[in-house]
This record gives sequence, C-alpha cells and structure tokens, in this order.
Amino acid sequence: MLPLKRILCSIDFSDVSYQALEAAIQLAKDFDAELCLLHIAAPVGREFGVEAYGAVEADAENVVAARNRLAELIAARVPEGVRTRTLNRLGNAASEIESAVKEEDADLLVIATRGLTGWRHLVFGSVTERTVRMASCPVLAIHDREDEKEKNSILPFRKILCPTDFSEPSRLAVATASELAGHYGAMLALLHVTWTTSNRLPSGEYEIASYDQLKMSEAHAKLCELIAESTPFTAHAHPFVRMGNTAEEIERAAEAEDADLIVIATHGTSGWHRMFYGSVAEQVLRVTKFPILVVHAPSPVLNSKARVVG
Repeated sequence: MLPLKRILCSIDFSDVSYQALEAAIQLAKDFDAELCLLHIAAPVGREFGVEAYGAVEADAENVVAARNRLAELIAARVPEGVRTRTLNRLGNAASEIESAVKEEDADLLVIATRGLTGWRHLVFGSVTERTVRMASCPVLAIHDREDEKEKNSILPFRKILCPTDFSEPSRLAVATASELAGHYGAMLALLHVTWTTSNRLPSGEYEIASYDQLKMSEAHAKLCELIAESTPFTAHAHPFVRMGNTAEEIERAAEAEDADLIVIATHGTSGWHRMFYGSVAEQVLRVTKFPILVVHAPSPVLNSKARVVG
C-alpha cells in the first residue's frame, strides 16, 4: 500500500465528510501524496428512470455549484503545500466513486460513513458499504465523531488493530497494517477471534473447556508465527486472541486496545448471505466507532479485465 501517491476523498459537504477530509489531508501531508476531492451529484428526477422537465439544466447547475463549493472548501481547509484538485461526477454515488477510483488509479479512498439500521439497511445498505464492496483500492472509512475532542485528527496512528483469520486476504491486511505501524512507529495488535464451545454462565463469565483452551493456545501460536514472518520490528506487534462473535469481538478488542485504526480484509460474500449478513468487514463497519481501513484481496479474474471508459 505504501507509499501513497494519490488519495481520493469523497465529499458530500456534510460535517462527517469534513472529518474524512481532515484525515485525507493529514495522510497527503505525511506521504506527500496528491489529494483529489470527489463530489457525486445526484441526477434530478431520474430515480425511477423518468427524466424530469428541465433535469439536464438542473444537473448542469448542480455540478457547477458543487465545483464552486469544492473550491471554497479547499481554500478554507486545505493547507498550502498539499497538492489538491477536484472531480465532479453525476450519477449513483457508489458506482461513480468506484469508477473514479479506477480512472484516477487511486492508492487509497477516504470516505465518511453514517450507517443505516433496520429495514433501510437490509434493503439499501449504505453508500460506504456498497463502496467498500466494489472498490479496487483500500478504503479508509471515517465514522461521525460527535465529541469535539474526538474530531481531532486520527493521525498519527499510535495503536493499530488488525484482525486475521490466517487466510490469504487477511495476510494482505496484516502486511498493510505492518507497513502503517512501521511508518508511524505504532503498536500493532494482531487479533484472532475463535468461536467458543462452552456454555455461558448466568454470571456472564465463560466456562473455558479444554477444547476452547486448545483453540486459543493454537491461535496464539499461529499469531506469534505470523508476527515473526510478516511484521517488522518497528511495528511493535503483539498477539491477541478472543472468543465469540467475530464482529462484536473485533469492536471490543479495539476498545480494549484503545485503537486509532482497525485494518481488516474483506473476502466478499454474495447472494442471500450478503443480503442478510454481509461480510465480516461490513459487519464491523456497521457497528464500529473506530476508523477502519478495509483492504481487498486481489482477484486475478477481475483484475485481468480492463475497463474501457468512453
């Protein structure tokens, strides 16, 4: 992943997207990367395939207005010395963001997330989740931090949590987390979550059976091997094993570690399973309050097909 050369930041002019912008600015400064601010305008009156009267003119006006707002945003928030430019597109947010990622050959996408709950999430999901699913580069998702102290920059990273299930995609996430930890001199916690076979006691404590202890011991040993093989000394890595629901335990581990960032791989799911559950990365994205960097496993089939843009 490193060094970052081009960072794409999606802006919808909301407060949380400005928090994402602050993170993108800091990363651009740290790596002397180019920062590209992207705004997607929604087409007027075309939600149901029907073009409203005057829609073309209204769309053109919206694009011009967005271009002006982005220029004002750069003047107000982006310090001199950060190479910055803007992109304006029209259409479906997630699709247009992914298209921009490919066309710009972005090394990183920074995006804000609010999340949806209940039936809205089940049917629609969120723009960020759809973007994470489709993006061809790592995605740094920033959650809305209402507390003024929490709105301070997430950088420099001091504590990074990286969950792993020892699969090849998760090893890519470990490599990415190690790069970041090495660059910032951060502590790196490698986490593996395993299911428990024990029954939960009324007191809330788990009765750890011998089989559970064996699973935890084996996971700890594999984490130590992974640290020795894949993380530099400067990453200050240590193993961390928990038992329970994967997404929930990742969030609890991030709280216990007081993490600045979660780095996680996405394997992707499809069909009814994705509709009801999503991937672990999406589940964590949905519940966490921490910044989360989602790393995608490369797909030889998909990557071999070049997209022609007219």
